[in-house]
Amino acid sequence: STACGFIASPMIMRVLIKTGEKLIEQLKIINTGNTPLNMVIEKKNLDFVSFSQDNFRLEAGEEKAINVIFDTKTLQPDVYVGKIIVKGDNVEEEITTIVEVESRLVLFDVILDIPAKYRKIYPGDEILAQITLINLAKIGLTNVSMVYYVKDLEGKLILSEEETIAVETEASYEKRFLIPKGTKLGDYVLIVQTRYRYSFGMASELFEIV
Repeated sequence: STACGFIASPMIMRVLIKTGEKLIEQLKIINTGNTPLNMVIEKKNLDFVSFSQDNFRLEAGEEKAINVIFDTKTLQPDVYVGKIIVKGDNVEEEITTIVEVESRLVLFDVILDIPAKYRKIYPGDEILAQITLINLAKIGLTNVSMVYYVKDLEGKLILSEEETIAVETEASYEKRFLIPKGTKLGDYVLIVQTRYRYSFGMASELFEIV
């Protein structure tokens, strides 16, 4: 064991939730060192998140589970990106947190996949996404508005596009996005949103610019 250290898991927290609902996930913290730690948990760009405890002492070898509470009563359908920051004396860990907030009723669902070779790209490259649009409501051939956007982990918008896709039962297609040459290195999230009347469906995937 080391003199001072801890493990926080998961390192990436992904949540799918409906508007107006509350959801609780667990964050586990283990003191891997041989001295006690004074722990502090903070949040960034996640005003709707709270913790069962955000300040506590963790003895050497002790494990603690903290409830992370997501409350969407004031949120509109969207994908919210932020960080949970866990501090133990001089050690700090950041947990990427992605919260997909859908409308209460989703008529058109979406599945998003970024192939492995596109999960790490250079600035100015294209990223390819495989998208599947599913007509859950079975309302026949319909045009659905598809909104695509890329955010960094601070929530800053990098690019956005919108188009209309016709779907009867299911539609699968590839979509390419050109990442601006001046984009900073780091982790980003690609977001796909379906919009049809009062229905908003969400999907998101992480990728890295290297």
